[in-house]
Amino acid sequence: MASLLALVSRFPVVGFSGSRECGSVPAVAAAWLSGLLVSSGLASPVFVGCARGVDKAVRLAFPSARVFEVVSSLGRAGFALRSQEFCRAVAAAGGLVVSFPRGACPSSVRPGSAFVGGGSGSWASLAFARELGCAALVCLPSGVAVPAWVGSGSVVGTWFGCRWVFLPEVSAPSLF
Repeated sequence: MASLLALVSRFPVVGFSGSRECGSVPAVAAAWLSGLLVSSGLASPVFVGCARGVDKAVRLAFPSARVFEVVSSLGRAGFALRSQEFCRAVAAAGGLVVSFPRGACPSSVRPGSAFVGGGSGSWASLAFARELGCAALVCLPSGVAVPAWVGSGSVVGTWFGCRWVFLPEVSAPSLF
């Protein structure tokens, strides 16, 4: 666990993203990690979304977190825009995205494609964050494979039935 704390603590911002399922392994793992980070005195600002599940567990642990809200007047597009804004803010700060997907990555999700979740906003957010160059820490529930587009990462440990995989920063493509 010390390696996990050291890894997360080296980033100037930590952004959390994950499943909306409140009783899921990802939500429990997010609550555990949040509590661990609070007790260790994490000094980095925390960014998180406004959903239930993982987002709510993180907001409860970090009441001063910067919360990214859905613009409800935009319908379903509001969720994607919220997630993109979250990822851009983490990337601009040179931060780490900590992702807690509930299941396997849909085949339609990958960096460089349009922001398409294929039923998984967690994987869509992770793909978008990786496209922007963000480092990531992914909590993969038992039996969930790392998608090919993720590339090789290093397993930091196994806690709460999840493999914690670290993906270092990547060079974001230049627009010019």
